[in-house]
Amino acid sequence: MDIYKHNPLITNGVILAKEGKQPSRRGNRDDQNKYKRNLEEAQYLLNTKISKMKNTIKETSSNFKLSSELFFKIDYPAAFLAKSYQVNSVYKIAGLDIVGSSSWIDDDGKQGKSDYLRGSYDQIEMFESIIVNPKAKIHKSEIRRMDNIELLKPYQPNKFFTSTEHLNNYELLFHSVNENSKEELVEKVQELLGTGSSRTNIQWLDNNILCVNVNLNKLQQENILLFNPLRSIYPYKGRDYSAINYGFEKLSNDKKVNMMEEEVTTTLPFVGIIDGGVRVREAPFYTVEQLYEVETASSEQFVEHGSSVASVILYGDLGTISQQDVSPSFRAESVRALPSNWDSEFNLVSLEKIIREVVPKYPNIKIWNLSIGPKGPVQDEIVSSLTRLLDTLAYENDVIFVIAAGNTGEEQGIGSRVQIPGDSVNNITVSSYYNFDSLKWPATYNSIGPGREGAKLKPDIIEHGGLLPNDPILAFSSLNYAQNKVAGTSFAAPLITRKLAQILSLYPDFTTLQARALLEHSLAIGIEKDRDISVMSKGELEESESLIFTNSKNEVKIMYSGTISSKGLVKLPIPLPENYVSKKVKFTWTLAIKSPVNPDFPNNYTLHCIEDDFYPDSHHYTFTDDNGQEIILDLTDEEQIKQANKLLLKGYKQKDYPIKKENPKYLNESERRKKFLKWDTIKTQQVTKKTTSLFEPFIRLHGLSRKDTRDRIDYALVVTVNMSKDMDIHNSILQRYTQLQEIQLDTSIQTKV
Repeated sequence: MDIYKHNPLITNGVILAKEGKQPSRRGNRDDQNKYKRNLEEAQYLLNTKISKMKNTIKETSSNFKLSSELFFKIDYPAAFLAKSYQVNSVYKIAGLDIVGSSSWIDDDGKQGKSDYLRGSYDQIEMFESIIVNPKAKIHKSEIRRMDNIELLKPYQPNKFFTSTEHLNNYELLFHSVNENSKEELVEKVQELLGTGSSRTNIQWLDNNILCVNVNLNKLQQENILLFNPLRSIYPYKGRDYSAINYGFEKLSNDKKVNMMEEEVTTTLPFVGIIDGGVRVREAPFYTVEQLYEVETASSEQFVEHGSSVASVILYGDLGTISQQDVSPSFRAESVRALPSNWDSEFNLVSLEKIIREVVPKYPNIKIWNLSIGPKGPVQDEIVSSLTRLLDTLAYENDVIFVIAAGNTGEEQGIGSRVQIPGDSVNNITVSSYYNFDSLKWPATYNSIGPGREGAKLKPDIIEHGGLLPNDPILAFSSLNYAQNKVAGTSFAAPLITRKLAQILSLYPDFTTLQARALLEHSLAIGIEKDRDISVMSKGELEESESLIFTNSKNEVKIMYSGTISSKGLVKLPIPLPENYVSKKVKFTWTLAIKSPVNPDFPNNYTLHCIEDDFYPDSHHYTFTDDNGQEIILDLTDEEQIKQANKLLLKGYKQKDYPIKKENPKYLNESERRKKFLKWDTIKTQQVTKKTTSLFEPFIRLHGLSRKDTRDRIDYALVVTVNMSKDMDIHNSILQRYTQLQEIQLDTSIQTKV
């Protein structure tokens, strides 16, 4: 029996939402047991560290520091990771600026953090005087949290290329400087590098961050590593665009492209392609427009790559299409971002410049495919300029970049990790599988997870990327008479771009955030608990994209979309049928947000998050006296309501929210990030409850921001309720909650796609 009844997604679950009550603050967060030292011990330690740092500053040549700005760090142990423990008062009084942060692991395996500070020598002395003689109570508390002070040294990742690879290309990132220091910083960088050639590319990022892409020899590396304002030196090289070193194998084209009338093609949805360019004059690419091109001439190899990527987006894998005639599913706007043969060095600056310029100009394009990027793995300590750009554009422009994870899985150590910008938190990263012996296997060439803080579960999704020579993807060549046999994550990504664009074409009123939530939720429904996401991703999208809009007979799927204040709470009731026979109910929900990012603070990269808590019972509340004695009462029962009022008169306190039996023991910030993906932009939870324990269940959302302002956070929450023995749960809920509405798909577009 076909279990799918194609009951449509319910899209307006948020109509049931209720404002949440702010929990009462109880207890003293400044727990004295967290501190390693008393005040006198802390003062002695810190004064010793500052004296050593001042001596180092005096001994440092003026060539290796700025005249009025110095950069140093202060370490804090694991007990003080939460936002409420952030030191501010001492910094402010001394005139110091926080310009970044990072995390580290101590000898016991616990995570600590470092604040990166900017200040003059006089301000460092002012800071020293506050430590010697703190006036305010808050200053004494902040001083006791500090664990170490020293001048900053640049982050230099371990070598992650083989000894035979060219290591001359570097991205240099510098700490944020004041406006009046920008000119001095550039001058000293050029003096230390001893180069003003065209192979040095300089760009200023937000917050006066200097980014330099440069070709360095050994002496230049040694010089720049001594420069105090340098934050990181990051080697990279061009990606292997031809995919796993096989190149493109051509075969005779057996497909005929249908040339549709203009009135038909103008109704096709748009996608964007950032790659090596497309041979638009050839018949298969008649719905592609070449929007932008880098200044240098095109490369035959890179145009072949871009054309194959475009073919997969427009037609899918030609090897899976039995009919001879094929029609494109989309109009595509192509951006040629790869250089020519004679200038084959991968230029990050030109790539970022063109992406920054193009994407905001074309609001009609919601999905952009990016199968190119520099070869270089994710580094937790730094955020690449390309990653920060894609995250910012996705947040500000309601777009999604579908990014190839990379093909370095067979390298040793960190070199096998997801390649930048696959660590993007607001976008989707794709790995590959290949078919063998009627099974799907994750490709050994896949770059693997984890991702960075804010998107730890990477890659997001796996798709057919093939394996040469026996399981290729077939794509139109840049020459109409031929097809290419290709493989790699470069060609798995456009299949997801295609599917995601089809989802948005079926329901054009969706935001990209809602589409991402639905896509990720469809993966979460079938995920196995022991799945190694870092290798196998979260899952594969169903063969029919329309299935993400539907549910089986014994399920209901509801989307809640809205906006929450960064300090607000909202209760989202989960509707259940009035009558049912099932003894257990399985709840699965996926929460998606987009967040502004703070790349100078990679351990706190996402500025927004929403905490989600499941409450199975809205009726039963706990009352507690001063001695900790607890009484649970049902506040829908008249007699128990009377008892509750008597307890309140006796001094008992009622909990702000009902009982939650799976309440974990208190978790610190590091544990909450690991266990519940706090501060991640995508997360899924699943619980199974006995029906006897369910009384008007709901999910509570709590908006959080790392800033003190009341920001607005857009969210999309998708909930699937599964009741195994109830085959008409969907209609039963619609009859009970008449305000809920089913999705209305654009069937005219569906027919054309």
